[in-house]
Amino acid sequence: PEAALLVLDAMALSGIPRARELQTVRGELRVKTGRCREARADLGRVLEEKQGDDLAKRARRALVHCP
Repeated sequence: PEAALLVLDAMALSGIPRARELQTVRGELRVKTGRCREARADLGRVLEEKQGDDLAKRARRALVHCP
């Protein structure tokens, strides 16, 4: 997970194909590493776009672990 997070941290995800999916993954990894402020930013963007799809569900599940 740390290597994947290093790669995703270095990427500008806005406007690229599958950006929401990559934001979800990066947000989930940030939660796992205790980087909740950054995770909330990523996952919040995922939730802004759509509320009911699978990525939104994953985002909500991950956010539970960040107070």
